[in-house]
Formats: sequence, structure tokens, C-alpha cells
Amino acid sequence: MPLKTDGVGAARGELASPRCTGNDQDPLDWKKCLSAARSGDATAIDRLWSEMRSYLLIVARARFNRVLSAKLDASDIAQQSLLEAHSNLPQFQGNSAAELKAWLRRLVEHNLLDTSRKLIRAQRRSILREESSNLGGEVRRQLISPEP
Repeated sequence: MPLKTDGVGAARGELASPRCTGNDQDPLDWKKCLSAARSGDATAIDRLWSEMRSYLLIVARARFNRVLSAKLDASDIAQQSLLEAHSNLPQFQGNSAAELKAWLRRLVEHNLLDTSRKLIRAQRRSILREESSNLGGEVRRQLISPEP
């Protein structure tokens, strides 16, 4: 059985989960790995997210828009999506890499849309505050200055 190479268990010399190992000669068994991860197997969870982290970043970069680029980076969205995926993994029902990628892609798309909406609302509030403070200044000037 291979030694665990990452995570807290590596420091204790724990063995990697046989349900979630794979290499070039022996590809990952996604069904077993997903099942183990849903059950809370830390090695399986680490393996899943290490396999999917770059995919999330690619999806986030591909769908990133101008509105967001001034405030954050695609990696922020990828990280947020990874955290949500980790929290909601027990509810994920798929058994393949394709199903996991589709689920993760939807999380990224949702987070991009939600973050864009929040930034647009914040910008509108900022503009409205600026306009109202400018309007207030104009009203004050008209009240103080004599009419021509």
C-alpha cells in the first residue's frame, strides 16, 4: 500500500486509502474515490481536490468577466467554489469525473454570477450615494448663494 504523501496523515506516516489511488499505469477509480470522499476519507478528499483544482481555475478564467477583474481574480472564484464543493460533497450524487466536473462547473458559474451581481449592486449604491451627496451640495449652494 502506498504511503500517504500529503495532508496531516503524512506526518504520522499513515497509509493512503487504497480506494482512491491511481497513477499512469493504474488510473484513479472515480466511483470508489468519490464514495470514499463522501464518507469523509481525508485521503480521498485530498486526491479529488488535487485532481480538480486546476480544472476549477480553467473554468473560472474562461468565464471571468470585465466587471470582476477590477475587484478580484479568477483564482478567488475557483477557491470559493472549491470550498463550497468541499462543504457540499456529501450531497453530490455523481460517480464519475465527468459528473464531478459538471457539478464543479455549475458551482463556478453560480459563484461568478452571484459575485458579479453583488459588485454591480455595490457599484450602483456607490453611484447613488455619490449623486445624492452631490445633489445635497448643489441644493446647499442654491440656498446660500443669492439669486442673480
